[in-house]
Amino acid sequence: MSSTSSFIEYGEQLDQRLRDMERNVPEEQLFAYSYLMGHISLVTYEEGTDVAEFNLRMNEAIEQAFNVDRLSEDDKSLISHLWHQIKA
Repeated sequence: MSSTSSFIEYGEQLDQRLRDMERNVPEEQLFAYSYLMGHISLVTYEEGTDVAEFNLRMNEAIEQAFNVDRLSEDDKSLISHLWHQIKA
């Protein structure tokens, strides 16, 4: 398996993990799940080499998005917590 396919597979695994978790969360948390899934989808199909690079790109993507998106501090906290919970 090439490193690029490992990068993509990891992104797909994260997305599936979120989708599985999403089934059991309160409605007010669904936004955080969909927000994070969107970023995972974008990063998954960039060229990358491994899990560490994927995680780095996600951290950067989330940080950049937080700087421009008008999210509440509660939403930012939930998204960050969720990201740290699911990543390897």
